[in-house]
Amino acid sequence: MKVLFRLDANQQIGAGHFERCFSIAKGILSTDQGTHLSITFACISLPNKYQQRLANAGFHYINLPALINQSIDAENLISQVSHQIDTLFVDHYKLAKEWETIMRPKCKKMVAIDDLANREHGEVDFLLDQTFNRLEDDYKEYVSAKTTVLSGSHYALLRDEFYSKRKTQAVLPDKFPQQIVLALGAMNNEGCTNLLVKLLLQVRKLHSLSFSLTILLSSQAYQLDELKRDIAQYPFINLLEDCDNVGLIYSTSDLAIGACGTSTWERCTLGIPSLAITLAENQIEIAEQLDRYGAHKYLGDIKNIDLFKLERTFMSFVENKHLVDEMANRALQVCDGLGVARLLRKLGLAKIHLKKATEQDIRTLYKWQSNPEIRKFSRNPKPVSWLEHLNWMKKALCDPSRHLFIIKSNTHLNSLPVGMLRLDEFLDGHEISILVDTEFQNQGIALKAINNIPDHFLLENIYASVSTANKASQKLFSNAGFKKVEDELFVLTNKKELIHEE
Repeated sequence: MKVLFRLDANQQIGAGHFERCFSIAKGILSTDQGTHLSITFACISLPNKYQQRLANAGFHYINLPALINQSIDAENLISQVSHQIDTLFVDHYKLAKEWETIMRPKCKKMVAIDDLANREHGEVDFLLDQTFNRLEDDYKEYVSAKTTVLSGSHYALLRDEFYSKRKTQAVLPDKFPQQIVLALGAMNNEGCTNLLVKLLLQVRKLHSLSFSLTILLSSQAYQLDELKRDIAQYPFINLLEDCDNVGLIYSTSDLAIGACGTSTWERCTLGIPSLAITLAENQIEIAEQLDRYGAHKYLGDIKNIDLFKLERTFMSFVENKHLVDEMANRALQVCDGLGVARLLRKLGLAKIHLKKATEQDIRTLYKWQSNPEIRKFSRNPKPVSWLEHLNWMKKALCDPSRHLFIIKSNTHLNSLPVGMLRLDEFLDGHEISILVDTEFQNQGIALKAINNIPDHFLLENIYASVSTANKASQKLFSNAGFKKVEDELFVLTNKKELIHEE
């Protein structure tokens, strides 16, 4: 499997595009796509720090010349990629329809990552926008009818450490704040971190506060040496360069001051009360939306921040713990750190396996069986009562002629029940029944579930009765190696006929 990412990261645009693409790449790597998996990042003069991270992860790097226009950039990339790309991710505000149209024949699947909803895209298979409250309709005039839009902050693309450090409810110290994190972008655009440090020092002195401060920056950040000189005399300030455990730093802090890029979703996932500052125009919408929702307090653009504005807002936090508690729990509602897992499932990259059903699965199966969309092709499409379902399930679990499996979808972050596969004794073998939760359909799950049927069942015939009206299921069983023997009857007679690739 060949995966390619096209993005840029530097002092001007920051590291957000890199961080979210790197998170996707690590997620793909963990899904065990086989020894032939190859992941490549194509960028213009990517800083050495990020090149090293790619190398450490086993990813490849293509160094592209300066971006003149979309068509030249696409041709430059094509000239350096000899193979067909299975999945191409593009995360770049200056690359859209023209670039995507040129690259389209080079890849089987294309995913565009956007935040702006202001420009036309080409024939991309998926468009992901992690903006809070972003709606699919916001892209109606910008994408093809064939494009699946994945929208909203539940698709926030974060490293797995943030999900692992997440708590279900925020817990803040009585004396607030004690530990502050300052993270205004890894590259310290225009020295914004230096400015905030000076202002925070003044607030701390004016009000005799005792908080400690941790600063997160890249070792290649702008004005880094100047910042080091400024903070050398303050033992309560800790500067962390190229921090590789940001989730731990955030989770042990009780207040964050940060920009409104990728770190926004990191803070929300962990339920950290925040003072938010925008560094670029494309961050304003996110900042204002989350301020209205109550998940952080938006101070404004970095160019308009002064001592009075920071002091007034900061002290309102110090003096009103109820406000801070409410903000922290609001932030937790914005996103949960599972965005990469959701994307992997949509792309059909999650691992699928079968587990024997137990009584603990009864309610889950009832939810699926009660769905009219799932029941419409059943032999009995009428609604089933809870009591009917409960009695049926208890008998089925004890019946040696009936084998009931839950289809599980696994990523590096979580494991979810996504459907059911049943094998009932029938003629000289078994009859198969399969359903997939409507939330997880069109992800290749049913085919992978069939390919995971335990081997001993494949020593006998497996039959599938499929209505001629159910075109999708007829296609499914044909793709899985079943032979159509009658209009509504398929049979699998040989294990070797199973198709293991979609």
